[in-house]
Amino acid sequence: MKRGTRTICRFGLIVVVLAGFGAPVGADDCLEPAGRWPDPFGPATAVAVSDNIAYYGLDRMLVVADVSDPTSPIELGVVEIPERAQDIAVLEEVVYVATYSNGIRIIDASDPSTPVEVGEYIPPHGRVYGIDVEGRYVYLAADLDGLIVLDARVPSAPFKMGSIGIHSSVVGYDVAVSRGIAYVAGGAWLQVVGVAYPASPQRITGVRSYANHLAIGDGTLYGLGRGGSYEAMLQVFDIHDPARIREITSYSVRPAGYGVAYSDGHVYVASEQTVTVLPADSPYAWASITPGLYATTGNAMGVVVSEDRAYVAAGSAGLQVVDVSAPMEPLGLGGAPTSGASTAVVVSEARAYSADCTYRGRHTQPQPPCTFRAIDVKLGTEPTELGSLELSEIPVEIAVSEDLAVVLSDDSYRVIDVSDPGGPVEVAAERWGGQTANGLAMARNHAFIVMAGYTNGLLVADLSSPTSPAWVGIVHGAFSDVAVENDIAFVVDLQQAGFRVLDVSDPAAPVEIGFGETPEPAGQVVVTDGFAYVTELVPSGWTNSDPDLWIFDLADPTAPILVGTYQATGSWGESFLDLDVAGGLAYLAVFWQESSVASVLYPHWGMRVVDVSDPTSPVGLEYLESVGIAGRVAAYPGRAILADGWAGLELFDPSNCPGYVPPPSLVRSSTGRVVP
Repeated sequence: MKRGTRTICRFGLIVVVLAGFGAPVGADDCLEPAGRWPDPFGPATAVAVSDNIAYYGLDRMLVVADVSDPTSPIELGVVEIPERAQDIAVLEEVVYVATYSNGIRIIDASDPSTPVEVGEYIPPHGRVYGIDVEGRYVYLAADLDGLIVLDARVPSAPFKMGSIGIHSSVVGYDVAVSRGIAYVAGGAWLQVVGVAYPASPQRITGVRSYANHLAIGDGTLYGLGRGGSYEAMLQVFDIHDPARIREITSYSVRPAGYGVAYSDGHVYVASEQTVTVLPADSPYAWASITPGLYATTGNAMGVVVSEDRAYVAAGSAGLQVVDVSAPMEPLGLGGAPTSGASTAVVVSEARAYSADCTYRGRHTQPQPPCTFRAIDVKLGTEPTELGSLELSEIPVEIAVSEDLAVVLSDDSYRVIDVSDPGGPVEVAAERWGGQTANGLAMARNHAFIVMAGYTNGLLVADLSSPTSPAWVGIVHGAFSDVAVENDIAFVVDLQQAGFRVLDVSDPAAPVEIGFGETPEPAGQVVVTDGFAYVTELVPSGWTNSDPDLWIFDLADPTAPILVGTYQATGSWGESFLDLDVAGGLAYLAVFWQESSVASVLYPHWGMRVVDVSDPTSPVGLEYLESVGIAGRVAAYPGRAILADGWAGLELFDPSNCPGYVPPPSLVRSSTGRVVP
């Protein structure tokens, strides 16, 4: 599916283009950022508040907002950070941001409109999960490096005063400090450390605990961490005598928990789409009382409380402000929202057509209502929304030809007139039962739809009368993808390793004329400029794969010839999610996993760029880690677009990449493709 029109993606973002990331090899950083949509984007992952100013992480940004009017927070300034914020602490006008593998970033926010990074500290293993400040010192829960104490009197030049390992079998996930005592959560062990002399931290004692998040109350410590299946456990510890710390009770939180705070006699727990409020004076009675509950519109990743307001880093819903003047009856006041979850996007002649739906959290799927949008993505300009249309179902793919867009859902498709991008109009819809759709392409006023299963493999719909579409053709089989060009369809076959070549000059009667055999089962296909680009299908659950990209010469489409192979190496358990080709470059959306010392698998999403200007000798150029959950990729003359789930669309300029072929003047073909 591509070149004629392209889209994909079930629960991330899909991309299609009319035209045509693991260890990087070759020319690093040849792609240049060229804009994104929407901007700013989510999710909000951590938050801190000081004097009616909120500081929250919006993925790779730190946002400074005036929350004096909680019903309408005002963004004051933004500064980029290298990774998602894990935790945030504020001391006077200096903000300390803990990141996953880039240590802490130190931000001068004395002028809230122009926050500036002035310093950093990166521990030996790089990772910092939790952070706290007391006096002139900054305390870091630094993964395998344990507890680190920094002197930050000079923000631009922090230096380590002292450190202490936590436990041989655990890592430092969070830290809370009070009166010269640091409590360090390690996921399996809670350590009590004396820090009265910061240059020489001393372990006092420890206790078994699965806490990953900590908050200090009045003589109590609250630890939130893993409980049973898909639940969190809130543990309550008596710390009147830190040397004799003891657990006094625990409370099950459903579903998983991501943050805990204490304020004025109440405990606040951020857990998925809920903030739970519990009275601190009666922990033994928690199981028998009705807690205060506030339902967030996104995944509650963190919570802090200041005076009578709770501030929630609510994932894709951004920052949310909650009135807790009556703590057991929390009331939403306002917030600074981000975008929903994009589920599909296609690009045609520098115009993107996307769809996004409501997104409530990392363990949930996008939900209706959804919105179809037309976005201007012309070169040299910032992406701008032109028009929109509400949808009642979740789009999984989009294709565009001429002035028609087809929006594919699991069991239906909709035909949308986009002749006026400022006012797209639905003109027809068709529904079927029993099977789900798996792929989509358009050519010559016909839609080619790949169905999941082993019966109706490829269906052809005639759209020459857009208000009255009709089924006209069928090819039986089990297929995963389709691309159409010059009256020839290339359909990836799941029962044989390779792709079928079909003559569709008469769409009502497709005829098989050839077959391209691949060394291993194939997943996706893109056809452009006389070559077919086919990805290897990596079965779900495989953890040791170096997937291939195969290139076939289609000079004689009845007998495709394999002429080039690119193998992705350097990462663990990699698979290709999507593919597109334009201007001598192939773009691959990828997923892979990183194994930690504790054998925990960390998922990664990104994009690989491959020089295919010589199809017989493809060369890997760059791997790009994605901001969100990359699902699809699209390329068109002068740009590549990474469909990045909740992070929206990320645009790149490939003109500095070796092998890149700049586009000549652009003309629109009779099929709606952008061609020289």
